[in-house]
Amino acid sequence: MRIIITGGGTLGHIYPGLAIAEKLRDKKDCQKAEILFIGTTAKIEKEVIQKQGFDFKGIDVAGWTGKKGMWKFMSKLIVGVFLGIRYIIKFRPDVVIGMGGFASVPTVLAAVLFRIPTLIHEQNTIPGKATRLLAKLVDNVAISFQDSISYLSAKKIELTGNPIRGQMGNIPKQEAKASLGLDTDKFTLLIFGGSKGAHKINEVMTQTIRLLPPDEIQIIWATGEADYAGIKELTQKLPIKTVVSKFFFEMALCYAAGDLVICRAGATTLAEIITCHLPAILIPYPYATDNHQEYNAKLLAEKGVAMMFRESEIAVEKLTKSILELAQNRNKLNTMARNYQSLMTTDATQNVINLIYSLYTYRKGRRLKTED
Repeated sequence: MRIIITGGGTLGHIYPGLAIAEKLRDKKDCQKAEILFIGTTAKIEKEVIQKQGFDFKGIDVAGWTGKKGMWKFMSKLIVGVFLGIRYIIKFRPDVVIGMGGFASVPTVLAAVLFRIPTLIHEQNTIPGKATRLLAKLVDNVAISFQDSISYLSAKKIELTGNPIRGQMGNIPKQEAKASLGLDTDKFTLLIFGGSKGAHKINEVMTQTIRLLPPDEIQIIWATGEADYAGIKELTQKLPIKTVVSKFFFEMALCYAAGDLVICRAGATTLAEIITCHLPAILIPYPYATDNHQEYNAKLLAEKGVAMMFRESEIAVEKLTKSILELAQNRNKLNTMARNYQSLMTTDATQNVINLIYSLYTYRKGRRLKTED
């Protein structure tokens, strides 16, 4: 079985694809599965995917915002489709899976032209433009939330959940803290804003960190490229123990070590913290398409597993108070963690793989019928 997994722009599109690929590779009945990833030309995507042992190809794509953005999108799309055709002819996939983002569009369109079975997966409650564009053309659409159905017109829609990599939620907390060089019995705050970081979160945390008690709290901080040098220099001068990196490849370890996370509200991030039962302070990215991050964050806040602050509302005093309130009230923190039970779903990764099997079986049967 030969599979192309395509998508990108953010790691929120890449990680679910990796979860699918890793489970397929590890399955005893799929040892011969060959997988090719096609994403954007961003360095971080290539690094993350190749680090897990998968082949990767990049396509230069652009998002679609406004009339000027549309022309840029269309010009790069045409070139991208021809490149997608080239990759398909060379790799000869049985199934092509689009994981969202404009990076998925060229290769999925090329697969449709070649009548190769296609599946796209949507992580957010409100489907992105790429998903809405492709939904009518592909064989199947997998969604993470039931509410997404009302936004889509497609041949077939399946509720699968959002695939999560196998090690998420399976690492003991003390083991994770020790692996990161942290105190095993100290309250640990995890801060990150996605693969590129989040400047607003970094900015407010550079002030907040000065007000946190170093004898009670320690920090894991993924800063992104742009803010790394300044934050690294700052934390070296402060007494609070902090593990700082531009990006953590082993996020499962960071989630396991954390007692509280401060982060954005992208769908894959939320699926991961749900799996890890990690209480959260969510600061949605205000410029996300259709404001979907705020919608995502509200859902978790309503379930009692997270606090939500809009970026325009966030202030050092408010954030410090919230962190200390949770750090010093373990009963509330434990209640938030228990409330995640209401959000748990069946094995989303296996659900998507079942759809892949059905498409592969259909293609195989169609080939045999043609030969007959």
